[in-house]
Amino acid sequence: MNVRVGFDGLLSAIAIAATAVFAGCSEETTSPGLEREPGVIVANTRDLGTVYLKLGDSAEAVTVADPATSTEWDIAIAGLEVRLNGGAHAASDVAAYCICENENLSNAELQALTAEGELEAFKAVDASSVPVPSAFEEDALVPAITGWYNGQPGSGATANATYSWVIRKGTSTPIFSKFRVTALQGAAASGPSEVTIEYATQPSSGAAFNATSTANIDLASGPVYFSFASGVVTAADAWDLLFDGWVIRVNGGVSGNGGISAVSAESYPFNTIDAAFAASIPSAAYSTDAYGGVFASHPWYRYNLTGTDHQIWPTYDIYLIRRGNEVFKIQFIGYYNEAGQSGNVTLRYARVGR
Repeated sequence: MNVRVGFDGLLSAIAIAATAVFAGCSEETTSPGLEREPGVIVANTRDLGTVYLKLGDSAEAVTVADPATSTEWDIAIAGLEVRLNGGAHAASDVAAYCICENENLSNAELQALTAEGELEAFKAVDASSVPVPSAFEEDALVPAITGWYNGQPGSGATANATYSWVIRKGTSTPIFSKFRVTALQGAAASGPSEVTIEYATQPSSGAAFNATSTANIDLASGPVYFSFASGVVTAADAWDLLFDGWVIRVNGGVSGNGGISAVSAESYPFNTIDAAFAASIPSAAYSTDAYGGVFASHPWYRYNLTGTDHQIWPTYDIYLIRRGNEVFKIQFIGYYNEAGQSGNVTLRYARVGR
């Protein structure tokens, strides 16, 4: 029977947790030049949110006080998201490469795969399968807000006023806003010197949008924090958006704890977007800022293979994880425990070479 995972919690907010529950097992050899037998570890993200794993001959879950400064973890798993401790946001140099041997399989072919059946393919990956270090990819910021300018960052870039964004703040009684970038001034490689936006917001949850306002945001001296309720604010105050060069961050996900998420409404004219329209957008459609790399461009799962099952199915693709001169291989084989609960991420792992 194929290993699959429940859909509940698929698009829920990612919670940071300092502890993890896991189960591990491995059979090891110590003869030089032989690959170790793979181990298996289960991370209970359903109950604990983010689980941080340290890879080794025996992988383990670790307690992390500050993920941005700790080198004690290699990969973090939260729901279906996999994050690396490598990149501009991280303290280590962990990078990944996807062998992606199953990426082009049809849904029917993928549905026929099993964890047991894919074990030999996992074991077959050895040192000869490892590409040059430059082929490995660290994580990078994936902003929730993109497409707000035309062209490449630099002097030729212009504002994309046809793109509008709906902003959601909070969950149980959310407050919605809308905005668009209408003009750029002083565009350069480092960013524009000024950004002009139009925006409107609810004074309270369930209320109509206030009248549309315009703000000229001066970026000549560096990043600027902006609140739809208060305008430009300091970093210590409540903020919704951070304008930083060619990046607009939201105060949510990896960029902040303000509970802000965003969704593009580019196909709807700005003036037609009202509070009722914003509230009608499913909460699952909103995104927060995240870090992504190989696991964002090559997800380890597919959804709803049969068209009616509403399940997450592992692809059983094999990923290589590089930490310094060490390389490990991992393969996600499930997200569903024997009791039928999703959020129990199961993966096999092994060191590649010695």
